[in-house]
Amino acid sequence: MKDSITILKITQMVLIIELNMKNNNKLEESLEDVIKIASILGHQHVIEWANQELIGYDNIELVPNYRYIECYSKTKKRSWVKKNLSHILVLIPWIYPIAYTIRSIQNISSTHNIFDQSGNPIDVYVQGNDIEKVISGVKAKIIEYTSKVISNPENLKIEFKTRNEENSEKYKQNLENLSDEISILKSNKILRNDEESKIFFNNMKCLYEFKRNLNFKYSIIAMGSLIEFLLIRYCQNHNLSPEKFNGKKGYYFSHYLETAIKRNLFNEKKRWEIVQRYLRGFRNYIHIDKEIKSIKIDYGWYKTLAPIFERLYECFKNEIKI
Repeated sequence: MKDSITILKITQMVLIIELNMKNNNKLEESLEDVIKIASILGHQHVIEWANQELIGYDNIELVPNYRYIECYSKTKKRSWVKKNLSHILVLIPWIYPIAYTIRSIQNISSTHNIFDQSGNPIDVYVQGNDIEKVISGVKAKIIEYTSKVISNPENLKIEFKTRNEENSEKYKQNLENLSDEISILKSNKILRNDEESKIFFNNMKCLYEFKRNLNFKYSIIAMGSLIEFLLIRYCQNHNLSPEKFNGKKGYYFSHYLETAIKRNLFNEKKRWEIVQRYLRGFRNYIHIDKEIKSIKIDYGWYKTLAPIFERLYECFKNEIKI
C-alpha cells in the first residue's frame, strides 16, 4: 500500500483529470497525468498506452479498436454504390497523436495519407465527426483507469484491446454458440443428418474466420453460399415451389429467391431483393476473372450485406412463419 500522502496526491490528480474530461483541449494534459499516476503505481502497460496516445502509433498491430474509423478513400476502382465511383468506404486505423486528432475534429473534412487495416498506404477523406469516436474512446479508457485507481489500485486490470483481439473474441464466441445453432437447425429440419450438420458447421466456421480476418470478399461469398442452402432447404420443407426468374423456370438459387420475394418470406421482402440483386452474384467472385471484370467487393459492401445475412439467418433459426 502507498503512504497516505501519495494516496492523497493520486486522488487529487484523479479529480483534476475528471474535471478536464469535459474539455478536449485538456486531453493531452489528462494523459500526462495518467502517466504520472501509473508511474507511481507501477502500471507499465498504462504508461505505454498513454505515451502512444500522445505521440501516435507506429505499429498498426497495437492500435486499439476504438481508433478504427470509417472514411472514404480515393480510388479508380468500381465500388458498391455505383459502378464507377471516385471514393469508396474503408475502415482504417487512426494512428495520429491525440493533439493532431483534436485539431482534425475542428475541420469539416480533411485529407490524410494513412494505412488501411492491411497496412497498405492510401489517401483518405475524413470528416471531423468521424474522429469523435477516437476521442470518446480515449476518454472512456482514462475514466475507466482513474475509477479503478481509486477503488482498487493494487489489483487493477485494464485492457486496451486491438481490433484483432476484439475480432478473435467474437470468433470464439461465435464458435461457442454454433453448436446450439446447429441443434436448432436440426430440430427445424433444415439440417437432416449428422453429415449435413458437420458440413454446415464447417462452412459457418469458415465465415467466422473470414470475418475475424476482415476478408470481405470471402465473407460475402460464404454468406451467399449459406443463404442459398438455407433458403432452398426451407422451401423444400414447406413445399414452396421455385418461381420463374427472368421469364424462365428452374430450380436455381435465383428462382427460390423469387419465391422468397413474391411470398414476402419472413416479412423480409426488401432484404431478399438485395440478396437477389447483389449477394447472389457475389458467390461467383470465387472466380478471379469475374472479380477482375466486375465491381470491387469492399468494406462498404460488407457493411451493407453482413447485417442482411445475420437477420435472415436468425429467421431460419427461429422458423419465423410465412
